[in-house]
Amino acid sequence: EEQSVGYLAGVKIASPQLFEALDAHGHPLHAPSLTCGTCRLALEEGGFCAEHRMGFVHGLAYLSPLTYQLARAKLVDPDSITCSTCRAAMQTIGWCDEHGVGMLGERRVIHKADYEMLAEAYRQLLAAVEKSAECETCAAAMVADGYCPEHRIHYSGGRAKAP
Repeated sequence: EEQSVGYLAGVKIASPQLFEALDAHGHPLHAPSLTCGTCRLALEEGGFCAEHRMGFVHGLAYLSPLTYQLARAKLVDPDSITCSTCRAAMQTIGWCDEHGVGMLGERRVIHKADYEMLAEAYRQLLAAVEKSAECETCAAAMVADGYCPEHRIHYSGGRAKAP
């Protein structure tokens, strides 16, 4: 029997635990419940709080750098892309210096800092998908800066932290 799967950023995710940890959709959040000043400002301005790994787009909370950047990225029509560098970037992820855009599939970002955040989060996603074949809890912890109690490993930035 085939396990239920999901896709995020064009990547197949066979682990239900990892897919749930990625939390691909934004959530409404009651502003008074935010105690962090940076989170409150991010909610008002559509920004990101690095400490709490939470960003806001159109008033919705996204609980990872990946989902935050995907929500902010603009969808583009692949047929409208004529630049060979941009088209190549669409196959996975990449930056085009000539046009000053980053591409991930059919999504485009226009600020280099946003692209760098997206690219790092995408690399973490790919590593977590690979890890999910060994341990789903480790994989989920990788994308959530969490902990795997089975292996007693803390993760930060998609990597195991030294004890």
